Amino acid sequence: MPLVTRRLPPVHSPLTGRGILAAVRAATHDPTAVESLRERLLERHAVRQVVLTDSGTTALSLAMRAAGGPIAIPAFCCFDIATACDGAGVAPVLYDLDPLTLGPEPGSLRRALAAGAQSVLIVHLYGIPVSLGEVAGIVSAAGATLIEDAAQGTGASIDGRPLGGAGAYGILSFSRGKGVTGGGGGALLLNSDAAAERFAALNLNLESSPPVPPRLVAATAAQWALSRPSLYAVPASMPFLHLGDTLYRPPHPPGEIAAFSAALAARSLDAEGEEARWRRSNAETLERMIAQSGVDDLRLPSPADVTSRPGYLRLPVLARTPGARERLSRPAARACGVLPSYPRPLSELDGFSNRVRLVDEIPGARTLATGLFTAPVHSQLDERDCSAVASVLMGEANRSAPL
Repeated sequence: MPLVTRRLPPVHSPLTGRGILAAVRAATHDPTAVESLRERLLERHAVRQVVLTDSGTTALSLAMRAAGGPIAIPAFCCFDIATACDGAGVAPVLYDLDPLTLGPEPGSLRRALAAGAQSVLIVHLYGIPVSLGEVAGIVSAAGATLIEDAAQGTGASIDGRPLGGAGAYGILSFSRGKGVTGGGGGALLLNSDAAAERFAALNLNLESSPPVPPRLVAATAAQWALSRPSLYAVPASMPFLHLGDTLYRPPHPPGEIAAFSAALAARSLDAEGEEARWRRSNAETLERMIAQSGVDDLRLPSPADVTSRPGYLRLPVLARTPGARERLSRPAARACGVLPSYPRPLSELDGFSNRVRLVDEIPGARTLATGLFTAPVHSQLDERDCSAVASVLMGEANRSAPL
């Protein structure tokens, strides 16, 4: 099948039709579906408490409310972070990122804390782990609270421990496109008695969800059916779906996870290891091809901590020149699943920029907004797809480069 008839989805969740049907049955007939997922996450992350929510954004908003006070957030990240801030009603203070590690720039983080931030959010962008030791030291010295957003960190680890359990609060997401998916849903990890007590003091009543929400099941089934490369061109041709677009979504009242999502996420956990191995293998293949090609207008961000193991939800690629940015913006690149990352820093997000505090310049965030692209590395790629992605990344001259 010629590649032009294939369109590579940016991400892949380990879904099966049988798994979706099994999740519907479990949500309908098994009253322990939600509690079973909670118990698995408690054991997996070794935390004090797990609160299951209707989305990762909801979980993050709850963590912000529990931590309280102004919060330091990365100037470059998913716009859902802005949604969470608005839902929690907290004042955000922006700090800059290091474009080569995607982690906090230490000096900028210290200045955000000196400006009055009482908590710090770190985000493991695209499954590249933040150097937790250095960040935790800065946060602890300031007497602040650490929130760890591991929504994109499926399959990644530090010192062999999965991401999400290092801060006082941790965030997981089970939305479509994540390495562990329930079609929707999220989890708030409370990593100490103090964090659990502060959360309990909020005295929240989360809105209940139907066990099997019809629209959620239908959307998840559609994702499973149409996200394979042979069919993905169909939904990708429908602009109203906004596939690959980064959008701000207004906050909504916090809710509980649906039993269907909990059952599906539990099944997805069983497939997480194999899918993560595929992503790492394909990422390493592309990294090796780029290194051997002599192309010098690309850089691949990597963890600063040598004990980190990336999960590569997608492979981040930093285009260093206008020519590289132009190459990665062509229709052929989009057809291969190569997409620009978040289009602007949060300081320039309409409707949010007037609520953020910017204590210094953010050159790293601006570099990422103009030059960061991401490439697919999931298990749906075959050898031809990897070659096509590498060709797009490296330019036409490398189209015949072998795997």
